[in-house]
Amino acid sequence: MYPFFLAGVYTIFGHDHTAVRTLQAILGALVAVLTALIATKLAGRQTGIVAGFGTAVYPLLLVLPQSIMTESLYTFLLMLLLWCMSFYKENSHVGLLVWLGFLAGITALTRPVGILFPLMFGIWLAVGSQMPWKKTLYAVCMMSLFLGVTILPWTVRNYRIHHKIIPIATEGGMTIWGANNLMLKPNESRTLEIDNLAERFDKYDEIELDRLGWKNGLAFVLSHPEKYIARCVTRLFVFWNSYLPFYKYRVTWWVLLSVGGVGIIWALSEWRNYLILYLCMLWHIALYVTLHAEPRFHIPLIPLLIIFAAWPLCRLYDKKFQPIWKRYGPQLP
Repeated sequence: MYPFFLAGVYTIFGHDHTAVRTLQAILGALVAVLTALIATKLAGRQTGIVAGFGTAVYPLLLVLPQSIMTESLYTFLLMLLLWCMSFYKENSHVGLLVWLGFLAGITALTRPVGILFPLMFGIWLAVGSQMPWKKTLYAVCMMSLFLGVTILPWTVRNYRIHHKIIPIATEGGMTIWGANNLMLKPNESRTLEIDNLAERFDKYDEIELDRLGWKNGLAFVLSHPEKYIARCVTRLFVFWNSYLPFYKYRVTWWVLLSVGGVGIIWALSEWRNYLILYLCMLWHIALYVTLHAEPRFHIPLIPLLIIFAAWPLCRLYDKKFQPIWKRYGPQLP
C-alpha cells in the first residue's frame, strides 16, 4: 500500500519528497491523537492525556516523517485499527466489522504482518471481553471476509503476473532463508550472501526463489534447532535495540523501554482491559523474532509502549504525589 501512497502524492504534487514528508507528519500527529483516544478508552482521561502528549513529543516519532519508509503509514493504520476494534464491545454492528475488515486489509497490504489481525481480534473478544463463542466466530469470519475482499484486487494482480495464488507478497521465503543460514555472521540479522544467490536470481523467477527460500530456510531451522533458537534470542535483542544511534534517541528510547516495561508488568493486574495491546505487541514480536528482525520494526509499537509507560506514571501520581500536593501545594480558588 505504501507505494500507492507515494504514487498518489507524486501524482498530485509532483515528484516532491517534501509533500510526502508533510503528509507523513500529519499522519504522525494523528497517531498522537489516536494514542490519546485509545489510552483514554482503556485507562482513563488522565492516562490518555499523558500518552497522547508523550507520543506527540517523543523524539524518534518527531523525525520519523523525514524518512520515506512504511513505518509512518503502518503506524497510523495500526493505531486506527486498534482504536476501531475497541468500540466493538459496545457497538457489535456488522457495519463496524466491514470497516474493520477493510482497515485490516489496507494494513496488511502495507505490512503483511497484518494478515492475521482477525485472529488477534477474535482472541481479544473471546478472552478479554468474554464474548460468546458464536458471536466471536461471527465477528472473526466477517472481518476476515472483508479483509479478503480488500486484498483481492492485489491477489488477482499477482495471479495475472505470476499465474500463482499469492495473497500479498513473495518476500517470506527469501526473508527466512536470509536470516537462517550457515553463512550468517554473529553480528548480522540477515545476509543474502548464500549459495551463489546472484546466480540464482538469474536462473529462477520470483515464485521459484520464494519456494527455494522457504525450503532452505525451514531446512536450516529443522537441522540446526539450537542455532535457530540462539538466533531468535539475538533477533529479540536486535528488535528492541535503539533505531537511531544518536545519544538523545538512545537515552529516550531506553527510558521509554524501561518505564513501558514496568507498565506492561504492572498492568497485568488488569490484563483483560489491556489484552488487545498485549496481543498486538506479542504478535509483532513473535513474527519478527522467528523470521527476521531489525530495530526499525519496533517503531509501530512505540505508541503502545507510551500507553503502558503513562499508566504507572499516572497511578503513582494518584497514589503518592496527588495527596502530597493537596496537602502542601497551593490550592486554586
